[in-house]
Amino acid sequence: MRPIQNVSLIALLLCGSIPAAEDPKAPRFESGIQPLFRAKCFACHDSKSQRANLSLETRDDLLKGGKSGAAIVPGKPVDSLLLTMLTSGKMPMGGEKLSASEIETVRKWIEGGALRDAEDKLTAKLVTEREVHAILSAKCWVCHGRTEQKAGLDLRTRAAILKGGKSGPAILPGKPSESLLIKRITAQEMPPPKLQEQFSVRGLTDSELEKITQWIAAGALADNEKPVEVNASADPMVTEKDRAFWAFTAPQRGTVPNVQAQARVRNPIDAFLLEKLEAKGTSLSGDADRRTLMRRAYLDLAGLPPTPEEVHAYLADGNPKAYEQMIDKLLASPRYGERWARFWLDAV
Repeated sequence: MRPIQNVSLIALLLCGSIPAAEDPKAPRFESGIQPLFRAKCFACHDSKSQRANLSLETRDDLLKGGKSGAAIVPGKPVDSLLLTMLTSGKMPMGGEKLSASEIETVRKWIEGGALRDAEDKLTAKLVTEREVHAILSAKCWVCHGRTEQKAGLDLRTRAAILKGGKSGPAILPGKPSESLLIKRITAQEMPPPKLQEQFSVRGLTDSELEKITQWIAAGALADNEKPVEVNASADPMVTEKDRAFWAFTAPQRGTVPNVQAQARVRNPIDAFLLEKLEAKGTSLSGDADRRTLMRRAYLDLAGLPPTPEEVHAYLADGNPKAYEQMIDKLLASPRYGERWARFWLDAV
């Protein structure tokens, strides 16, 4: 997360965005405010120029703000950065300044709820609990989720956030500036820089911090909708088509096919091989003699043929498990590791 150095911006973020009681006599944007901005401010802050990434063309542009955050806080003129800049004379930077009466019109508009024409209440979308959980799940649940809860803090539910951990409640509804969660994030203590690198988790962006701040400022209200249950069998991000993909389906034991040469079947794999061979009018080759079988095993596993001494010893061994013991010996041999390491190194 980029360090936030502008004190005014921090104050603006911590105040949040709470709609005030609307004043029917207060100015409306299109009829009372937009003409002022068009005459005095559009040279630097229309949709094309956007100095400091700020456009004043629409009410939504003002709510969105620019590099310093939201330009207005509906219902709170004192906390609105735009009004501060107009009153101090810092805006407009060039050209004719707004008169005292024009600035008072802007103040009344913000105080009345920053409404648009024919609007009875602010309809700007408030930050929901689900939006906050989406941010926390991506950036904070590694340390404060299901598997681990550092400092006793669980950030998966609103109730757990209100309860907090060893340091007390993580948030104080309506008081973002006093909420530990905001303090830790703003101080870049959450997520800790070391853990960001360890778990490849990036810190919160300014817009993500602003959303959480606005949610707390508005009272950290709970969503009315029922939380989505996410588990192995129910995840809204996984479609039925995804579930049908072979890598995500549980393996099923296949039915061993019936073949004509049942006498050649020593294990189920033989039956599957014979099924394909018989379909092409052929069958398994005859059994190899012990010497041939030994040579194949050596070349396959160690990449080298057996020595004459090894051949003689194997052929003279009457143990019924002589072949299995030979295989175990080859698998334990350094030659086996050397042979198969070649393929891995070639891939590297």
